[in-house]
Amino acid sequence: MPMPKQELTVEIVARRVGVSRTTVRRYIRRGLLREELTEAELPRLRRICRLRDLGVNLAGVEIILHMRRQILELQAELARLGWQQSRPRASLPPTEAKAEKDT
Repeated sequence: MPMPKQELTVEIVARRVGVSRTTVRRYIRRGLLREELTEAELPRLRRICRLRDLGVNLAGVEIILHMRRQILELQAELARLGWQQSRPRASLPPTEAKAEKDT
């Protein structure tokens, strides 16, 4: 039986990632983090902090995280369908093979 996820406080999460409690609360209000803070949210918060350090505003962070989630979902779907990432060029349709050769 899986262990229940232990909820963390805003203060603990802020301390572990090196941000203020206000910052964590702001990201929760924006929907960037779940209200139920667990270990699983720490990598997401670190990713948000890296994006902010790179100068991405919160609207941009939202878009990037949404696109990342979509990419991961599509990759999972491709894996479920048995799609191979490294197809030989010969198996590509002619237009795709030419486009890859030109790049």
